[in-house]
Amino acid sequence: MSPLRLMGTGLVLLVGSWGVVFLMVLRAIPPDLAVALVAYGTSVVGLGLGVVGAALWARSRGAR
Repeated sequence: MSPLRLMGTGLVLLVGSWGVVFLMVLRAIPPDLAVALVAYGTSVVGLGLGVVGAALWARSRGAR
């Protein structure tokens, strides 16, 4: 996967998990521990993918 695609996927996962948590706060989605844990895990994975993608992108551009 390209670095930009990794960063994009990470961004989508982060925004999606934040959206789910926001909808749980507004009670549009019933608050549930399992849903909250999945949203947290998705957020962590998204952040990790974004950081790895940014590191690969910076490495491909070369250190200056």
